[in-house]
Amino acid sequence: MRRALGLPLIVFSTLLVLVVGVKEAWSGLATVADTGTLITAALLVLMLVALVVRFTGDRSSPGRLNLLNVLAGISVVLAALMLVATFRGHTAAGRFGDRMDAFPLPGAYEKTSTTEADVRNQRQPEHAVRVWRVPSGDDACGVMTSAFREWAEPPFEEYTRGGSCTITSDEQADKAEAHVSSDGSAITLEMWLEGAD
Repeated sequence: MRRALGLPLIVFSTLLVLVVGVKEAWSGLATVADTGTLITAALLVLMLVALVVRFTGDRSSPGRLNLLNVLAGISVVLAALMLVATFRGHTAAGRFGDRMDAFPLPGAYEKTSTTEADVRNQRQPEHAVRVWRVPSGDDACGVMTSAFREWAEPPFEEYTRGGSCTITSDEQADKAEAHVSSDGSAITLEMWLEGAD
């Protein structure tokens, strides 16, 4: 039984990760596809080592069988990591919502409906939006920029587009952007994952 499971488990794990990675590259999330590429490369190295171990030397050696079992165990763990990465990628919007609820705006900024918000990144996968109404007379750009710098991870990029101020943090897999509407009445915060290329 030990003899039969080592190499087949490695092959199965490699094929599983390859199929999920290709599917994500075609119609899924680029971040998950990139993870799949790295894991597939590691699994191919494991498969090569397993083939060398399997077909060279004394085939009945306990050390050889143990090494194949260790390689099979590593391959199963890598396949499980790919499945976890895929699940986390496709359920990111829920996590984004929880994180966005902690955006540190002053209490006078009340959450409002997102239905009429100026949403800029909604075509990106796993996208979440929050909108706050700006109290009259407040410096919305200053408040928003300060809150975003406290909440998000650097590096930041700030710019003005269409009469509104914007700050982004998009170097990580989890992208974030906050902007003030052109009329200064609302702050929109968006988070999303990188889409498929």
